[in-house]
Amino acid sequence: MKHALALLSLSALALASCSSATAERQEAGGDSERVVHQEIVAHTSVAAYEGEVEHAPDTLVAAEPEAQPVAQSMVAAEPELELELDPEPIGRRIARKKLTIYAKPTASAPIRGRIPMAAAFDVYGYVEGEGCEGDVGWADLGHHGYACMTNTRPGEGAKAYPQPKMRAELTPYFYAKVKAGKSAPMYRNLKALKAGDEPIATLKKGVDYAFSVRRRVDGEIILLDDKRRAVRERDVRRFQPSRFEGRDLEAKPVPEGKILAWASIWPETPAYTGTSTKSAAAASVGYHDELLLEPTDKEGWYALDNGSFVSAKNVRLFAAPTERPSEVGKGDVWVDVDLEQQVLTVMLGDEAIFATLVSSGLKSPTPRGLFRIHNKRAVGSMSSSPGADDFYDVQAVPHVQYFLGSFALHSAYWHNGFGRPISHGCVNLSPKDAKHVFSLTTPVLPNGWLHGYESTEHLGTTVRIHKGDQPIRDRRGEVEPVYGF
Repeated sequence: MKHALALLSLSALALASCSSATAERQEAGGDSERVVHQEIVAHTSVAAYEGEVEHAPDTLVAAEPEAQPVAQSMVAAEPELELELDPEPIGRRIARKKLTIYAKPTASAPIRGRIPMAAAFDVYGYVEGEGCEGDVGWADLGHHGYACMTNTRPGEGAKAYPQPKMRAELTPYFYAKVKAGKSAPMYRNLKALKAGDEPIATLKKGVDYAFSVRRRVDGEIILLDDKRRAVRERDVRRFQPSRFEGRDLEAKPVPEGKILAWASIWPETPAYTGTSTKSAAAASVGYHDELLLEPTDKEGWYALDNGSFVSAKNVRLFAAPTERPSEVGKGDVWVDVDLEQQVLTVMLGDEAIFATLVSSGLKSPTPRGLFRIHNKRAVGSMSSSPGADDFYDVQAVPHVQYFLGSFALHSAYWHNGFGRPISHGCVNLSPKDAKHVFSLTTPVLPNGWLHGYESTEHLGTTVRIHKGDQPIRDRRGEVEPVYGF
């Protein structure tokens, strides 16, 4: 695909910095990886699950081999296309503890990324460095990243997978919260729960918990977290993540003369036999249905293929951006977010390659302007500021991409309101869409890496956030290195 070639041309993208002082303090703070961030937990799709236990966790597929560059141009006058390709790894290791990746082989250098405990990762060489004990020393992990190998072990034969591991069908975890007016005891482990031991804790109200295992035991469904602590599913309400997904515009271009749109009224979007709400009702359109519309002579009304009509107020319209931001090349991927239509578009230079619905800020506005993605996290927890009136605490949010301080593009497994503002300022995407957009942007997270930071050598993807044609300012600043352990 075209965007794959664009990412390849960027070579081994380095991961190094964050423009948020808050993030800098958190990086030095330890393993909690909790981000205080402005995001509402809109529980519009919480539901008790009464069906069968889901299948085993999805099997992750190893990264596809990189495409090879064209040897020479088809046009004699054009110079040859030269792409810097990553070298082949010389080995693989497994982290015994969470690893910090640095820009140089010293812990005093800026952070480039992190690898979680037990994850396998590729090694491209071994180098001299400072302050690393043991016989192995510092390893070159590619992508201008280095890590001390003291807390690692050989991993030959192990597979390095992209993070996060997808345990549920759509998400890396099974998510649940305490039922209103109920309590949910937590036990030390499954054995303690089945033995009738006293619980070690009670789940806190208002917290969205992440569980890595969902298992039927003796006729009841049990949830286990990463520490193997056990909770009965009947004591909580489990989230049912949205299945909505946008349109791949490379695989399915919008036909000429048509306008891509999505129905935005729940549970059904009204349609009419004429271009007026006073016209007779026609067959309604399902919520989030993808539509190909045609313009009509009446402003604000569009025709469906079946001859009926819908109001522009009841749909969200896609329109490909017509102006590429400065400093973005023809082969660069960039992201456009139109707050007026609640539509996100992934662009490859001047061509739209993906479009979908989002949910932007409701109580707090989503910032507008030109930004860069400065920090990507395959998964990370989020919570309200201490003392905030609107408390929330959300564990293990997948596919987070920070573009301004604590504002991010990220997956929202807790609602299905895409196409209208819901958040406290972040840009929410459905789980499928968040994963897809995450895979297209920079900084790139190599297999095994959990976090990644942009660097001066390899900047993060540009994100343009605007409302219709209203002017915005360029807020892309200098890369601010992040330090810590």
